[in-house]
Amino acid sequence: MSEPEVVESKVVYVDVEKLQFDLQNPRFAMLSDQRDALHAFCDDSHAKKIVNLAVSISEMGLNPSELLIVIRSERKGRYIALEGNRRLAAMKLLSLPARLSETPLSKPFQTRIRKAAQIADKDTLHRIPCRLLPSREEANQWISLKHTGENEGTGVVQWNGEERARFRGAEAGLQLLDYVREHAKLTSEAQEGLKHFPVTNLDRLLGDPDFRNALGIAIEQGKVLMTHPADEVLAALTKVIEDLSKREVTVTAIKLKKDRAEYLDAIKDYLPTSDPLENPTDLSGVAPTTTKPSTHSTSTVKPSPKLRNKPSTRDRKSVIPKGCVIPIYVPKINEVFRELRTLDADTYPNAASALLRILIDTTTLEYIAKQQIPVRNTGTGQPDFKPRIEAVLDHYKAATSQRDVCNAAKNALLQPSGAIYIEQLHGQLHSRYTHPIPDNLRLGWDMIENWLKGVWLSLEMLTNTSKNP
Repeated sequence: MSEPEVVESKVVYVDVEKLQFDLQNPRFAMLSDQRDALHAFCDDSHAKKIVNLAVSISEMGLNPSELLIVIRSERKGRYIALEGNRRLAAMKLLSLPARLSETPLSKPFQTRIRKAAQIADKDTLHRIPCRLLPSREEANQWISLKHTGENEGTGVVQWNGEERARFRGAEAGLQLLDYVREHAKLTSEAQEGLKHFPVTNLDRLLGDPDFRNALGIAIEQGKVLMTHPADEVLAALTKVIEDLSKREVTVTAIKLKKDRAEYLDAIKDYLPTSDPLENPTDLSGVAPTTTKPSTHSTSTVKPSPKLRNKPSTRDRKSVIPKGCVIPIYVPKINEVFRELRTLDADTYPNAASALLRILIDTTTLEYIAKQQIPVRNTGTGQPDFKPRIEAVLDHYKAATSQRDVCNAAKNALLQPSGAIYIEQLHGQLHSRYTHPIPDNLRLGWDMIENWLKGVWLSLEMLTNTSKNP
């Protein structure tokens, strides 16, 4: 008997037609064959992204910093792509545009890919660099690090807004932020907020010429100029940076022109009052004569109730935002909901995960019972959890036509790659080895909130109708 081939990790170059999709791809619940896999990437939820990717590959080629990860297939000379299935789908469409007519892609999308295929480098498609690994198990450890978050630094650490802005170049907002950092004395709370500073909010303010004028600055060809004395400009900038860092001014509070005018009125005591300079000076070439600490610890601008009710996942500790309101008329379920609004998920992730599962479990049970939806039962007589969620989603979508709301919830709960994939929540409750990730719990809630809120609103209406026929 011949010895089995020893496969070493190495780079191999493979023709696109010899690469197979991974039918265990976590992006999809179930794939039956290679044709099914290609079509899954062309359905409504993936179509636009796969077309954009195909166009990008045709124009720029493959990203040299990321190789497809493959293992040998049972079919001789073939390889299974465990990582890079989206790229593979795009390349298969570019390689053989005749496939397009069988896919769910719309005619305009098909036209875009056919045009992209005309300029694609065919040599690249027939010689794709791949990292060959000996087994699925060895590949999974690297794939997991890429797709499951930062993992305390061992995975991919995403850039925050400020870091992305730095990569794009010294934008005006970033220049001003650095200037305040260097010359102002920010409060400790604001300094903490700078770790996740909302650069886009500052850019929104700077995009308003009246706001720039009131601050005492001008922007010409990417350079920031001071139109008023440096000390006065710094005082105004420091106030704005403080408010944004501490999230006391949110995007909703400055969204419209009139909102920004109201904000200027609220901080008028900090704005420059001297006459404009005869010759505006480059920000990088002037320093204030004095540095002033921030004299106010809170902003006089009232935060937007809407944003206060639903802050970013980065801005809250609890799974559910404190301001979220859902009319849950069942006392026990309402208690679970209220606890999820206050419990610190970073400190108590296991408790938060268990409570979230309970909330979804009891909510769907209530909906199934009230709407009298038939679902197969377990041996204990209760409807199976996963089919029950599917049934509630389908019934609610048919009753309300809220397709996007239901699709977001479905992606979060029923896709293996979902933030709160229901089997993962089950494992976090019962397995000794599965640990919840607080950020995923918060992100998952954001994806299902509108669906659960709608479910309870419909249940409340149903209950009121039965009481008052």
